[in-house]
Amino acid sequence: MREEVESTDIGLEEDGSGWVLSVFRGDWPFFDGAEMLRVSAIWPNAVSPWCMHGRYTQYLCCMRGTVHLAMHDSREDRESHRETVTEYIGERSPRLVKVPPGVFFGSKNTGNGVALLAIASTGIIDSDDPDHKVLPSDTDEIAHDWSLDSNRLI
Repeated sequence: MREEVESTDIGLEEDGSGWVLSVFRGDWPFFDGAEMLRVSAIWPNAVSPWCMHGRYTQYLCCMRGTVHLAMHDSREDRESHRETVTEYIGERSPRLVKVPPGVFFGSKNTGNGVALLAIASTGIIDSDDPDHKVLPSDTDEIAHDWSLDSNRLI
């Protein structure tokens, strides 16, 4: 799974009024395009539910705060089946993380303020055919200890 979960540093461009962040660009080699962008607000020390999309690739970027991002491979036909990897992403070291279809992702806000996580999808999520599975953050199906990294800032 590690070779399919890609991430890249994305630089801040300062201007006279603050900064600009290019979250994604069509000319980046691993960016396959997006049809939908959502922003998730995560309270301090809160953990989001695990989410997996079956057809669509997700791109994640933390716009504010610091997020412990965990990804768990649920694809039974892969050597990486049941492997879990972690990245820390945040406003001080912005990264774009690519999560392929069939990989669960969950996030924990490790900071003191609200974290904002931008999530772009290669397809439009249809409420009649949602293309995703959601599990509680403390599910027995995924062995991950969210308490290991509380209050980690990057």
